Amino acid sequence: MTFSYRVGGGATSNVQAGELTNINNAPDGVTISVTNDEPSVGGTDGQTVDEIKNNASAFFATQLRCVTKEDYTARIQSIPTKFGSIAKAYVERLDGGTLLVSTLSYNQNKQLVQTPQLILQNIATYLNQFRMINDIVDFGFTLNDNLFSGYIINFGVNFKVNVDRRFNPTEVKLNVIQTIKDFFKVEKMQFRQSININDLQYNILGLDGVIGIKELILFQDGNDEYASGRKLYYYKGDGEVIGDDNNYGFQFNFNEALQDGIYRPSISPAVFELKNPNQDIYGKVI
Repeated sequence: MTFSYRVGGGATSNVQAGELTNINNAPDGVTISVTNDEPSVGGTDGQTVDEIKNNASAFFATQLRCVTKEDYTARIQSIPTKFGSIAKAYVERLDGGTLLVSTLSYNQNKQLVQTPQLILQNIATYLNQFRMINDIVDFGFTLNDNLFSGYIINFGVNFKVNVDRRFNPTEVKLNVIQTIKDFFKVEKMQFRQSININDLQYNILGLDGVIGIKELILFQDGNDEYASGRKLYYYKGDGEVIGDDNNYGFQFNFNEALQDGIYRPSISPAVFELKNPNQDIYGKVI
């Protein structure tokens, strides 16, 4: 049986697989067992201040019609919640009048996931009343029989900072980790957005007890030193998914992308995401 719901409780309503096991008002004398093999996604909380800032400027220019790709992006992000919720959206205009739409949604833990096909269908229907007559709207692509609505680039962070011996090293390390978490909040990250590592260094150097930064890098190699042997996955550039868990992200060469302290975005529209900040930040104080 398939259930579709239009009212939920924000991101927490995105239940995980195997979580729906109880039945309310079951018939007397009848034993029924249920479960959900697939998680539900697409629900989201109200917009944060950062999301409002990102969306307001683009929405201001629209006048109940979509002409530019920015108009389409604003309309997608402002779709009525009864049709589903979109966490991230990006539109690029291709030759021939086709507009390729990339989207991502949140799961229960407010991590980025692929947008369900039902929500993509709702968006296409919603945009029909705003789009230009010659515009063709296309969503996502298929890879190994799976529909992908947008690229996610997951990564880990490794740091080494010099600490003033008058301060507690453990407390300084925790403050650095929290600063990194705040810097990479998923609400702040958008499609085709670069990462200015200089800004992060500035924030860390402003912490009490930090007198220098010896190393601050983003990585995906998943070696024993940084990630306890756990592999990180990412987009390679030709659609190949590396590893067994194709939901974790796509391959990206951070070393080649770094230039003048800025990690440049990939050519394919993608969102950088520090998916598990409690696991993927590794550091030392020296």
